[in-house]
Amino acid sequence: MEFIKRLYRSGRLSRWLIFVAIVMFIVGYLSFRETTQEKFMRGCLEGSTQPTVEMCQCLTEYVFEHLEAMQVIAIMEPDRIRSQRELENIQRVMRDGTQQCGW
Repeated sequence: MEFIKRLYRSGRLSRWLIFVAIVMFIVGYLSFRETTQEKFMRGCLEGSTQPTVEMCQCLTEYVFEHLEAMQVIAIMEPDRIRSQRELENIQRVMRDGTQQCGW
């Protein structure tokens, strides 16, 4: 508690809070992205076309290079797609990714 009082008196508390908030955002973003990648990879492996692990790894990397994590979630949960444009973009990335990964 004394540490916080000293920070407040010195005027550094706001900088410290901003730093902590940025670190929390980065850690949260990275962990969210990682779990989304794992879910996408699992879903790919369980697909009806019986893909190999290499094919799914390739597709996962391709999709995450070209789409944001929220768009990838929309692939797994189609009711989250908000517009026709977003749907077409997702379809294009999936089509290009599967071609590039040898499907």
